[in-house]
Amino acid sequence: MTPQDFITKWGSGGPAYTLNERQSAQPHFIDLCQLLGVPLPGSAGDYIFEQDTLVLPPKPPGRAATRLRRWPTPLPTCWPGFGWI
Repeated sequence: MTPQDFITKWGSGGPAYTLNERQSAQPHFIDLCQLLGVPLPGSAGDYIFEQDTLVLPPKPPGRAATRLRRWPTPLPTCWPGFGWI
């Protein structure tokens, strides 16, 4: 791609000028790579646009979390009528 082709395509009045940012991000970057003569994403190892990630299920709560869920406070003896107060 020549500089004039890039300006014609991405400059005002060009066919890609009316695209929004999400629609034009990757094509613009590919054209820029071709213009500068650098490798395209996906052609050089781990140089890619995006990659899906693995989502693991949440860990089950431990014993402390289970106890705190059973009791509104960690020391039930502090409630009125249970000793201290």
